[in-house]
Parts: sequence; C-alpha cells; structure tokens
Amino acid sequence: MAFTLLPNRWYGWQMLPGYVSEGDYDPFCCACRVSSISPKKTGNGDLELEAWVTGYAEGVNKGTVPLRVLFRGDSYLVAQILYPEAPQVKRCVVLSELTLEWLERFDPPLWRHVSESWTGEDGPDEIQNRTQRFFSPSIS
Repeated sequence: MAFTLLPNRWYGWQMLPGYVSEGDYDPFCCACRVSSISPKKTGNGDLELEAWVTGYAEGVNKGTVPLRVLFRGDSYLVAQILYPEAPQVKRCVVLSELTLEWLERFDPPLWRHVSESWTGEDGPDEIQNRTQRFFSPSIS
C-alpha cells in the first residue's frame, strides 16, 4: 500500500538540497508535524501542506508548503516543493514515517529525548505522543 500523509501527525522531513548545501545531495533533515493536507485537484499530484518544520536555526516554523508528489513508496513519498514566487528554486522533500531509527540517524538530539525511557508499551503512537510533548511549547 502506498504511503499516505494524514493530518495531525509527525513525519520525517528530508529536503534536498538543504539550505547550506554545497551540492545537491546535502539534505536538511528534521521532524515535521503536518496539520492539514489540501489536494489542489490539478491532476498533477499537487497539494498544500500546513506544517510545523522543527529544524530551523531560529526554531520551529509553521507554514504552508505547496508540493507536487512525484513518487509514493510504502513508507515515504517524494515531492517537489513548488515555489510560485521563485520558480527557479529547485528542491525536493522526502516525507516518511517518523520512527526511532529515522530520528537516530537524522535528528539525534530529538532521538535522545524521545527514546529516553522508551518501553514501546504505549503502542504505535508512542513516538507521536513523545514528539508532540517535546514540541508542545512551540506548537499551538
């Protein structure tokens, strides 16, 4: 079954290239909370995400992100970020399930917090709940 984004969930966000990239393959990675998803019904896979992106130097940033879905795998999707005001900017994002393994590899500070006293006994939403608690002062 192809990966589907759901509102009010945390995902892994890997943007290529990153903001300080020396080349095209230096990603910007962080946790991202998708608040809402609005399909644009263009027939091109266009949609708009309302999302909290957590990895900015200045802190958590909420914004609208226009995307064109290029591929959906079982546990991730690849999309082009559409910049209507700057069409020359070419970036893609990989959105994936947020897992402990993903956090350990791409967001070690958050992984350390979320994995602290991890039991797995809270069920499949434990990572969602722990990530939400960690960012709740920044996200309202």
